Amino acid sequence: MGPLRAQGDVRMSPSPRSGAMNLIDQVHAHADRMPDKPFLVHWQDGRYVVQTFGDLRDAAMRVGAALSLPADGSTSDIVLLFLKHHPLQVPAYLGVMMAGLVPSFMSFPTPKQQPELYWQAHAALIRRIRPRAIVAYDAIFEPLLPLAEEVGARLVAIDRIADGDVDCPRVDRDDGHTALLQHSSGTTGLKKGVALTFSQIRIQAEAYAPVIGLSEQSVVVSWLPLYHDMGLFTALLIPLTVGATVVVMDAFEWVGKPELLFQLIERFRGTHCWLPNFAFQHLVNTVPADGSARYRLDSMRLFTSCSEPVKHVTLDAFADAFADRGVRPEQLAACYAMAETGFAVSHSPAGRRAPVRWYDADLLASRGRAVAAVPDRPGSRPLVSNGPALSGADVRILPLETHADRSDAGGDGPGIRVGEIAVRGAFVFAGYHNDPSATEAAFASDWYRTGDVGFIDDGEIFISGRIKDIIIVHGRNYYAHDIEEIVSHESGVLPGRSVAIGVPNAQTGSEDVVILAETRVEGDDTQRTLKRTIKQSIFSRLELTVHSVVLVSPGWLTKTSSGKISRSENLARYRADRDATARG
Repeated sequence: MGPLRAQGDVRMSPSPRSGAMNLIDQVHAHADRMPDKPFLVHWQDGRYVVQTFGDLRDAAMRVGAALSLPADGSTSDIVLLFLKHHPLQVPAYLGVMMAGLVPSFMSFPTPKQQPELYWQAHAALIRRIRPRAIVAYDAIFEPLLPLAEEVGARLVAIDRIADGDVDCPRVDRDDGHTALLQHSSGTTGLKKGVALTFSQIRIQAEAYAPVIGLSEQSVVVSWLPLYHDMGLFTALLIPLTVGATVVVMDAFEWVGKPELLFQLIERFRGTHCWLPNFAFQHLVNTVPADGSARYRLDSMRLFTSCSEPVKHVTLDAFADAFADRGVRPEQLAACYAMAETGFAVSHSPAGRRAPVRWYDADLLASRGRAVAAVPDRPGSRPLVSNGPALSGADVRILPLETHADRSDAGGDGPGIRVGEIAVRGAFVFAGYHNDPSATEAAFASDWYRTGDVGFIDDGEIFISGRIKDIIIVHGRNYYAHDIEEIVSHESGVLPGRSVAIGVPNAQTGSEDVVILAETRVEGDDTQRTLKRTIKQSIFSRLELTVHSVVLVSPGWLTKTSSGKISRSENLARYRADRDATARG
């Protein structure tokens, strides 16, 4: 079945609605009230295209018209969008909603991924979802075409979807209708789909925007991919709800030229930017400090660290490196978020640097208790506050005794109990799409079990690790992120390019810690020295004896579709290489 091409002119008259406006109502309202206000500034290869709210509505309605055509027998209302950075990426997503259908951004294949693994995983996902349509760019039509034909889905060309003039019927959706399907990031296996309603999107935006001071006057600058919940909500859904402007660039262009982020902040007077921890460090490592790229950043209200563990040393380095460009400590914030809650659960208060508190590392690891400790002393562990929970979100700490393989039960003792963070509230999802077993495992009554380990101190949320990211060695728990932070600071290891994995040891009945680290260091003697230094640094900081350090070439480690180092995939690769070596 070939690509769908629309013909004709779009005509859609929004009908009045009562009660709270959903996202599509907001698009019409913004386009009616401020049609010439820029919503999207699409930057690519040194040029930019501006889409006003009026432009956005027109383009989205054209997409909606194309997708409103008969479904050829498909009973699904889901449309998958496999799209790179493209001017029609956002209008296509909203146009799916306007057609009364449910959009889902999918990650697209990249040179860093193994093509066979990518298509194997996504073929399984397409067969499970059986979408009504698939929107994609021409370069990936060949592998998608047989899959689309197999499940009876239209394959739609993004570059031709908004051509022509067609009548477009208005499809009303109330707050309780499913608005979108958001898939978890990952490299292999079947991704879990999080379904969110129009109401949950609106409630998330209404709770979060006032906390961060996001309004019609705000300008979000972002390179985050829209198939990730952080990009989807912070660079599209929440700014669109409040009528802000968004400046977007391609993630790969940013990686190759990190100072582009600062250039666009200065040019468009950016006010808000969300980044994972590695991106702050990447900017520190790559943007020249010699004055050759002196972009002004004092228009910024918030740089928010989110999506992976927030490291105070990284925020300190960022603030120090760019202080002369206008970065102030109070601009730096932390956010706790996940796809299952739409986005944010908590955020440190705007205008106050996200506080760092120090806790006894041994009691955290062995007793599951958070006890205040003297800063910057051996045995003290710093954690960054993620602030209080948003309005409408209830957060509680579940005992870790429910996990039989863990030793940090968080029982009686000094300080604050550490446990699994659970969330409930109006913007928490109801379950995974077509996956009742995963849904059942994710909830304790009406509480969503996040899998994150942490505690609440003075009303603020602190994250100390993830249940699945804890390596248990002889009854003591070690957080993989703590180990990786030590490794990344070793000279000779590429920053942010290491992973700590736990490998079961049948003889000891425990786990061995193995470090995989990318390096450009060559020579047997030099590599032996680097391995020894890494082991010594970890032992001196954590009193942990590492079983082995494996040095690999740059680019060897596998990332997830959201850009994080994949612990599970690299563990599988390490085992495969080890087994192949053992077989000779």
